Amino acid sequence: MLKNNMTTWCAMQGSCWTLCYYDIRRFGAEVIKVERPGSGDNTRAWGPPFVGEESAYFLSVNRNKKSIAVNFKDPEGTKLVTELAKICDVLVENYLPGKLNEMGLGFEELSKVAPQLIYCSVTGYGQTGPESHKPGYDSIASAVSGMMHITGPEDGDPVRPGVAMTDLATGLYTQGAVMAALLQRQKTGRGLHIDCSLLSSQVACLTHIAANYLNAGIEARRWGTAHGSIVPYQGFKIKDGYLVVAAGNDQQFMKVCKVHTGDNWRVVETVRRHRCPLWPYQQHSAGVRQPSAWKDMFVRTNKMMTDTTSAHPRQSIILCKS
Repeated sequence: MLKNNMTTWCAMQGSCWTLCYYDIRRFGAEVIKVERPGSGDNTRAWGPPFVGEESAYFLSVNRNKKSIAVNFKDPEGTKLVTELAKICDVLVENYLPGKLNEMGLGFEELSKVAPQLIYCSVTGYGQTGPESHKPGYDSIASAVSGMMHITGPEDGDPVRPGVAMTDLATGLYTQGAVMAALLQRQKTGRGLHIDCSLLSSQVACLTHIAANYLNAGIEARRWGTAHGSIVPYQGFKIKDGYLVVAAGNDQQFMKVCKVHTGDNWRVVETVRRHRCPLWPYQQHSAGVRQPSAWKDMFVRTNKMMTDTTSAHPRQSIILCKS
């Protein structure tokens, strides 16, 4: 847990930095969210559904926060921000590079009056580079990074992930960077400037996809629910829904085949090359088998196979009522 008197200050709107503050708030920090007068955070209007006058989206990532409204165009507003910086541990902002410098609220200016301040800038493309002057959005960064290119049906169009993955990933990377900076400050006694961006965070999430291209020149493609290197690792249509198979190695693959068909297939070493002729059989078998039979198979394969619904989140601590 963080010390109870730690304060994180949020200076602008957005969901990725909002998630970052939510997680830090769970660790015991006090979070002061700074919003624009009148309309407030953009996500307040991101509905339906609404709970009262606020969207469920806003409430989902802003619980346990304090909010204030500050007019940055008013000298009194910038003065208030400067005073807040003196008593805060962390400041996170998402203005275009240089914008806060024009207001006297950049890192160089605030560090003179608040040397303890960890100043984190979250932008679309980073503080430097040919695109740094552009604003950033989740879907744009998802497209530019290549995430949309590898998401969607094998023979279909690129698809945006079902949630704001770029915002979420950037929030988590920001949180990690802030935590590391706090540890560094324990040694030095001084704050520092952190540069996080939507694009760099999403590119980092490409992991093996990027490594495949950089090391072997393999161009990324869409696989639907399947995996380019692991087989079988995908979803199948069954009578009452969908089935997901996740056999991560040869031994697991053989176990799934034995439970599924009664055969101990010996084509493990060539299964990736022969996935196309194999899957029509797999798909047909999945579609005709009774749901009760699948439930028995889930147990026998040690959950390498499962349906796409589960009561587990409700019965564990994953979902909680605030």
